[in-house]
Amino acid sequence: MGLETNQLSGTLHESIGKLSQLTYLDLSYNMLNGTIPLSIGSLSQLTNLDISSNNFHGPLPEFNLSKLKNLDLSGNRLSGTVPVSIGKLSQLGSLYLFSNKLSGTIP
Repeated sequence: MGLETNQLSGTLHESIGKLSQLTYLDLSYNMLNGTIPLSIGSLSQLTNLDISSNNFHGPLPEFNLSKLKNLDLSGNRLSGTVPVSIGKLSQLGSLYLFSNKLSGTIP
């Protein structure tokens, strides 16, 4: 689902996790805010997730998405540490976390 570069605003609802066959989600360059819903971890078919350049804040959720190849969370206000689960994403080829408020080490 490509919804990048629109003027979408508000929060990303927990019901996003019900899109169980979703493989591609690009919500970059919008005006979304709030925290990243935990239900995003239910998208087991997801290979590409880009929610960069929004106003998401708070900690990163655990990402147990074994098929994930590309993850871009850059340009938000995410804080806390990088979850250990990101280091276990064996298919991950690209990871962008810059321009956030993250701390600690990368697993």
